[in-house]
This record gives sequence, C-alpha cells and structure tokens, in this order.
Amino acid sequence: MKRIMIVDDEFLVHIGIKSMVDWEAQGYSIVYDANHGQDAIDKIPETDPHIILTDLVMEPVNGLELIKYCAERYPHIKIIVLSNYNDFEKVKSAMKLGASDFIFKLTINADELLNVINSVSKEIDERTTSVKEAERLLRRSAGPIREWLVHTLIEQSYINEEEFLNELKMINVACDFNSPYALLYLSIANYNTMQMTENALEPSLFTASLENIVSEIMTEGFVSQTFRYDNGQCLVVINLPGKKLDRPTVEKIKDSFQRIVECVERYFGLKVLGSLSRKAIGLEAFSHAVNECKKTMEERFFVKSPQLLVSHEDAFRVQELMMPLELGIAEWKIALDPFSFYDAEAFIRKVFDHLYQQLQAEPHLIREKLYDYYRVLKSSGLSQGILLDKLTDNFGMTLYQAIFQYDLLSTIEESFTEILKSFGEECDKLGNRKLKKETAQIIAYVKNNLSGNLSISHVARIIHISESYFSHLFKKEMGITFVDYVNRLRIEKAMAMLSESDKKINEIAYEVGINNPNYFSILFKKITNLSPQDYRNKKIAEK
Repeated sequence: MKRIMIVDDEFLVHIGIKSMVDWEAQGYSIVYDANHGQDAIDKIPETDPHIILTDLVMEPVNGLELIKYCAERYPHIKIIVLSNYNDFEKVKSAMKLGASDFIFKLTINADELLNVINSVSKEIDERTTSVKEAERLLRRSAGPIREWLVHTLIEQSYINEEEFLNELKMINVACDFNSPYALLYLSIANYNTMQMTENALEPSLFTASLENIVSEIMTEGFVSQTFRYDNGQCLVVINLPGKKLDRPTVEKIKDSFQRIVECVERYFGLKVLGSLSRKAIGLEAFSHAVNECKKTMEERFFVKSPQLLVSHEDAFRVQELMMPLELGIAEWKIALDPFSFYDAEAFIRKVFDHLYQQLQAEPHLIREKLYDYYRVLKSSGLSQGILLDKLTDNFGMTLYQAIFQYDLLSTIEESFTEILKSFGEECDKLGNRKLKKETAQIIAYVKNNLSGNLSISHVARIIHISESYFSHLFKKEMGITFVDYVNRLRIEKAMAMLSESDKKINEIAYEVGINNPNYFSILFKKITNLSPQDYRNKKIAEK
C-alpha cells in the first residue's frame, strides 16, 4: 500500500482530499496531514511517504523549499503540486525542482486526482522494479566489479578518494582501507601453462570458485575482503585485529592459507602459492603492498611445497650463478656418453639440489643455467637421431618450454626427469650407440616428416650422398634397411592413433604417410600379426 502525505495550510483542503476517494480501497493510505513545509520535513523520517501532495504558498517553509529538500534528501519521494490558477510561475519552478505533476485545487475531482496519483504510483513501481533489477545485477556482477576496482586501486587511477571509497561500499566491500591492514597475495602455480592443456579449467568459472573458497575461509577469522586479480590470482585485504602485524596474527593467517591450499588441491588438483605484505594503511599504500607481495613471490621459484612467504626488506641478489666443477657442463657431457638413465638422473638431481640452495639468485639465472644442460642433452640426442624437442612431459610441455614457462623449480625438475626417462627409452630403441652424422641427421628427419616423402632417393639427396652408399651406411649402423625402419615407425605411430583416437583406418593410413589403405592393412598385419581393426578392438577391450 502506497503512503501519501498531504501538505497544505488550509484545513478544508485536507478534509476534501481525504474524503474525496476511498483511499484504502484504491491501495493508498494517508499517513500524515502537514500544515506547512517544515512540519512535513520533520515527519518524513517517521512516516516514510511514497507520495507528497503539497501546496506551494505556505509559512514558514513553502512548497518549493520542501520540493528542493526532498530532491536532495529523499529523491525517491514523488511530489504532486496542489496549485491555484495564479500560481503557474511557481508551478513551473516546482517542476524544474523535481515535482512529478500538478493539480488545480479549485477544480479538483476524484477521478482526476486518482488518475494523477495512479500515474505517479506506476512510476514508483517501475522504479522499484528497476532498482531491484539493478541490485540483482550488481550482486551477480560484484566479483568482476571488484576486480575492476582493485585494478583501479593498484593503478591509482581514481580521481576522488572519497567517491572511490563510496563505490567500494556500494558493492559491500567489507574491509576498511583507513584502518591498518595486510595484503595476502595468492597465485595458482603454473596457471597459464595449465590453461594450454586439454583439461584446462574454464577461466571465469574457476576464478569465481577460487574467490569463493578464499573468501569463505578468510572471513571466518578476519575482517577481510577477497578481490579477483589477474588469471589464477586473488588479493585479500585483511584488517589487522591488533592494529599491527604481530607474530600471532601472521600464524593465524598462515593457518588460513594452509586451509586454502588444501581445498584448492582437493577440488582442482592445483598448487596455491602466497605472499603476505607488511602492515599498510590507506588507499595509496595498497599499490605498494601489491608490488611488495609480487617481489616476495619471486622466492616461490625455490619453494618445493606451498607455503606463505612473508615480505621483508629486499635481499641482496647475486648477478652471476656459478656451478661446482663436478656439476659443470663438461661433466654433464661425460655423464651422457654412453647414456644411462640412472647416471643422467643422478647427475641432474645433484644439479637441482644445488640450485635449490641459490636463494639469492634471480630465477632467470637459474633458467639460463638449466638451458645450458638442455642444449647438451639436445646435441647428444641429435648424434643418435633423437629429437629432444619432440619429447614432452605429462602436461605436453617440451623441456625447453618447461625451463622457461613453469613457475616452480620443482615443476621444472619433475619435467626434466620425465623427459630424461623418455630420452633413455629412445636411446634403448637405437641400441644406445653414436651414429655417423649423416645417419643421425636422417633419423631425425624421418621422425619429423613421417607423413611426407621418405623414399631412399629423396633422403639421400638431403645428405648429398648416393642412394647405394646411403642404403649400405644405414643398414650397417642401424641393423635394418631404411625402408623397413620407416615402415616400422609408421606402423608404431598408427598403433598409437588406433588406440587413442576414433579416426577411420584409411585416415590414419594417410596421416602416417601410406596413401594406399590396402597396402597399409597388409603392412600393419605383417608387423603386428593383427589387422588394424582387430588391433583397435583389442585395445578397446583392454581399457
């Protein structure tokens, strides 16, 4: 039911309006009769009217002053002017100040009055619906809005601090930037790399889920606000309970951080890394706190398991990374010749054990040092016809990509070991022997161009020797003719495709470089003792 206030200094006007319509039957109630503008102003907080019917000429506060006051303090209240014929200039002023409509008091009748009030009431209903919809949209979009606001805060691109604080209040930001706070910076390890895999998480859904997990845990123990930041990252502003970042508070934050780590690991199988700023206060300090946390987060490179890193004064950083003589590049070459996975793995493990101790080294120095070991391994592979950059870890990353893209040294170590094992398997297939440069070059070419032209005449031209000498050289070094070697590689690739894909058999034949499907089936059965379809059925049954 809409509430109406009547404001007029004439008693008969009050009586006439109240008795003219059965207001309750029409969905209205008269909540107060005010004698002048000041009387109305005093009673508005108590009666909370939706509509005010007001005269213009009154003392001590007139109708225009009342309309102006309501426009400034209560803009949701609709004003209808009760006017005399000679008040038209005042009526125009009233409309400019925000009045919705007017009625001439001397000719007023029930139908006209009700039509005007119903029209204004409809505007109120539409505005209420619009406000509710805006509130619903605001709630639904609160996360992205907070994300935009936090970037504005970091960049300090807001114009007025007070207005910006009001914007934060509008979306129910719980923290107080004018009280002492610390910033908790959270980041998913290797997030960008994981997004390139087949099982990548839908970014917006994951970001919202991460925000909810972090917010739920942090608000249990602190007055705090969680903000989405960049991909796979959250910022949490924590108001300090004791007004300072003391040891008990840090330990309590660490406990909450560990709960976040466990939840994200359990639900998403991902590692969370975190850093905590020193005490800050005010909007301007926020940007500095973020940069401080980012700097501290660089230390995560050396972290083997998720832990909260606490900001401190900038540590001295070395400008060059030296390795012990027994872990030098020359010793690495010796360890690879002849290749033994166990010897190579033991050597690389010692390399990583040493690197974990180099906390004062910039991560890029570590990556560059590992790149040196990668180059030696790649060169060793080429001498045996092994393409190191064709070997990948469990996430489909090559060793080169792992060294320069993974966030953690521990993840690079895992990748290095995985690829080293695959490298050893390739060595075993080749009898772990060094090949002449020409043979190694052709083996690498074959593996990289399996679906292309691999005739003897074509490959012999690549290394600039005769066909007969090439055939003799290849069989002498590999113990198998070049044609048989190519056929075996093609069938091995076809076996993998039959097991892992639902492509048609003739499509697989073309992809491995055999353009005649019938010949492909004959060759496949000759090597595996099964037809392509029987092989696929067998693999399906084994799953």
